[in-house]
Amino acid sequence: MTPDDPAAPASMRAGEGEVLETGSEGTTPDGDNLLLGFVRGTVASWRAMAGAAGCASLEADGVAAADCGSPADLLNWAVLTRPLDTASAPGVVASLRAFFAQRPGGPYLVVSAWPAPDLRPAGLHLVGHPPLMLRAPAPQAPAPPGLVVREVADDATAADFERTLIEGYPLPALRLDVRGAAVPVFGVAAWHHFVGYADGRAVATAASWVHDDHVRIDFVATLPDARGHGYGAALTAAAAAAAPALPALLVASDLGRPVYVRMGYLPVLRCTVWEGDRA
Repeated sequence: MTPDDPAAPASMRAGEGEVLETGSEGTTPDGDNLLLGFVRGTVASWRAMAGAAGCASLEADGVAAADCGSPADLLNWAVLTRPLDTASAPGVVASLRAFFAQRPGGPYLVVSAWPAPDLRPAGLHLVGHPPLMLRAPAPQAPAPPGLVVREVADDATAADFERTLIEGYPLPALRLDVRGAAVPVFGVAAWHHFVGYADGRAVATAASWVHDDHVRIDFVATLPDARGHGYGAALTAAAAAAAPALPALLVASDLGRPVYVRMGYLPVLRCTVWEGDRA
């Protein structure tokens, strides 16, 4: 029973006119809850990447976005920074459409970690409801025999990361021979990128962003002919180990979810993802 429950004793109920913390407001302090931390960490990670690469960014009421004009929607991101209602949703979508229309590039993704109204009438396309998954700090399983994991630290490993991500995810809209096509810039503080090598060949990738209260896993990909050997799980573990004392969060696909469950990740909720077209 909670104080705002109608069945709660009068002594537990909120006073008339009292403002109650929802855990999702702009004034909510950092550390209030892990879901808000995930949202703020996602925004901070893409803001840092866009800033280092000289790309455009947007911060408006209810939404934040970063745009480097990539042909791939996976790399043009917007994040809802608070729950939307039916009254505010059209204005937020209009802000995004105006922002992304300023540059050439491919479509963009809009992610909400909270329940949201249907944004399709406002011009977005529903992509799906991928699970947000959480793993508490714990020892990781060892990497499969023969797999060597390296953190991106030079031009060679950066090129291997991009090529493997483009082929393994896959991201067919991106060119393999263009550096910066998949990741605008490496070496951004709090970002860590990893490549896995089997028999000297780059076969898998993962990256992580270290935030105040969690480490977020991103860019997990394995080459098609290298799947089924545990390489993706090993790269995910390496990315989480960038901050082993923090819980790890990631947005999975339904296809990849069983892999993360075997690693100890728990499904927390389902996000909602839409795709928008540039005008």
